[in-house]
Amino acid sequence: MVKLLRVCLALLVLLLITGPVFAQSPQIIMVLWHDLQWSDILTSPFIDNNQLAVGLMNTRIGGGALIPGAYLTISSGARAYGVVGAQRMLHGSELSQGIEAKEIYQLRTGSFVSEHKIINLEIAGLLQAATQARYPLKVGYLAEKLIAAGFKIGAYGNSDLRDEIARWAALVAMDAAGQVAYGNVSPELLLEDLSYPGGKKTNYALLLEEVVNSEVDVAVVDIGDPYRFSLQQRLFLSEQEEQLRRKIAADCWQLIRNLQASLPESKILVLSPFSGDQRAKDGQWMAPLLMVGQGAGLLTSATTRWSGIVTNIDIGPTILDWLGLTKGEMIGRPLELDDDFASKTAIARLLKLEKKLFSLAKYRSQVLRTFVGLQIGLYLFSLALLIIQQPLPLQLIKFIQLCLLICLALPLGILVLPGSWLLSLLVLVIVGISFYRSKDYLKTIMIIALVTAGALMIDVLRGFWWIRYSFLGYDAIAGARYYGIGNEYMGILVGSLIMGWSILRHYWNLGKGWLDFMVFLTAIMIIAAPQWGTNVGGGITAVVGFGLLWISLQQVKIRPRTLLFLVIAVVLGLSILMVFDFSRPESAQSHIGQTVIQIKQLGFTAIWQIITRKLAMNYNLLRYSIWSRALLVAIFAMAGNLLWPNKYIYWLTNNYPRLVNGLVGTIVAAIAALIFNDSGVVAAATCIFFAATTMLVLALALKHNLFPS
Repeated sequence: MVKLLRVCLALLVLLLITGPVFAQSPQIIMVLWHDLQWSDILTSPFIDNNQLAVGLMNTRIGGGALIPGAYLTISSGARAYGVVGAQRMLHGSELSQGIEAKEIYQLRTGSFVSEHKIINLEIAGLLQAATQARYPLKVGYLAEKLIAAGFKIGAYGNSDLRDEIARWAALVAMDAAGQVAYGNVSPELLLEDLSYPGGKKTNYALLLEEVVNSEVDVAVVDIGDPYRFSLQQRLFLSEQEEQLRRKIAADCWQLIRNLQASLPESKILVLSPFSGDQRAKDGQWMAPLLMVGQGAGLLTSATTRWSGIVTNIDIGPTILDWLGLTKGEMIGRPLELDDDFASKTAIARLLKLEKKLFSLAKYRSQVLRTFVGLQIGLYLFSLALLIIQQPLPLQLIKFIQLCLLICLALPLGILVLPGSWLLSLLVLVIVGISFYRSKDYLKTIMIIALVTAGALMIDVLRGFWWIRYSFLGYDAIAGARYYGIGNEYMGILVGSLIMGWSILRHYWNLGKGWLDFMVFLTAIMIIAAPQWGTNVGGGITAVVGFGLLWISLQQVKIRPRTLLFLVIAVVLGLSILMVFDFSRPESAQSHIGQTVIQIKQLGFTAIWQIITRKLAMNYNLLRYSIWSRALLVAIFAMAGNLLWPNKYIYWLTNNYPRLVNGLVGTIVAAIAALIFNDSGVVAAATCIFFAATTMLVLALALKHNLFPS
């Protein structure tokens, strides 16, 4: 009996010692601060003691209602589709049009729920909207993963107004059935206060008590006041607006300080899932993301590989990772902390980066339309000069040729522009000087092409610092790509290297082709390798284009087995890339390795989603993008050169056979780019650019007898 008593006492002591560990209140707290601004962040008490890590979060969604879609994306780990009214979540006992919510839910879903649960009456519409996605997308996936692993998630606080129910925390915390088992989002968390927007104020003391005393592992907290302020912001005079914003921000920071003091072991994320109405109107889909109490620095993730930039699809995987769980079918990746910066320094860098990204986004369309419009105009005018039969002033022909060469150098000029506008201007000046000092147009084209290709490859190897800030690079705000070589410059790299190298081989014999092979292999690796360009479609394009050119340069006759060889090379190269990237740690994998994971998880469904996504994007680009016009005009220009001047193609074949090899290689590469890339229209248009321009310059020279004797 004494032994039994000792055992019981020992167990009691053990339970007392370990009890607080098992009874730990939320391990993770996600604070939803709607329309969070940098002016709010600069008032944070966590800055001076370097307890604030910051990031710019891309808030793009899949489609539908913007704000609900933004909140749903947080828990889906993939860009979700919003449904109007999705935020109208109720406790089972609350009334909707005089009927208890649980009764309506049971009618709509056939499932019984208890009165304390928080439920979404629009769950059928949300599930239906998610089927539009051409990628893995599951509503409530974060909660599903947590619940399956034995963790609890709860929702606390609301953004209700007098005439609107807005329960954003519950929308984030709900499972696939539209249910939240724990939490409090009821009106009791609000105080009547006419000095706050809508006459409602969050009861911060009660909200703090609810979170601290909860038994969940993950608490999603909706502060509430910022959302109500954002809805009525336009009604205030500017001074009153600033005063209210400062007052609400002070309340919010005090709540976060109290949470951090009461739960010092908890990890706190503060985020604004929606960038705000004004930013959304301006296409500025970026919002601040904060990590409190875990040190200072810049937040990043394997999704972006860009210090300071993350995405909304990274939040779900981060929470799962913190709890030791895998992200499953989520597309995003866990957050990482670059702790080389103090909080103030990190904020200053992000403010500068945000300004730069917004400026790029603002002028990108204008610059690209000007570039493509200039290209189209020059092509059509050049064709007109070829069709006209009567003699034309040679100065006019030379001027058009100069314009074509300057246009050819514009991708290089736009590439180096982020480094220095003087360097960009110097590129164009050198082209002009070279044109008038050299009597050989082909050598000028060769230099432009090879320097462009070389600069692109060097920039990829050094971390694509020119590409990511170039108007012809990818757009971090659009969110399609954050690293590697984008489709615009991928097409330019393939097209410029094929044409430049084929012209080089016209002038110089480089032996038995080993140098050709090594140059092309290097370019393919730079375009496709997961640690560099990470462009799978571009890798296929490069293998096809460079492979066909290499075979042609060896004077091997193109036969069906030659094409079979190219197909085998593509399949083998793609397989090597996938195996290599998949074998790396998940944090280091690019989207190539992630695609392998999706295929393993979903099988043919994942492959079908990839195919349909590519087809849909290219269809939209063909209909609406200016790049489709550029591609069609370039094809028209090249086809026109087969007619004007007369027997042009025979003249090229007899005098410039290597150049013809390059033209064929470029056309085949453009076809591959069109087929195998998400934005294949863009890649094909930029790929064929160098070939079409070269043909026009030479055709004008041939017709008007401008070649040196």
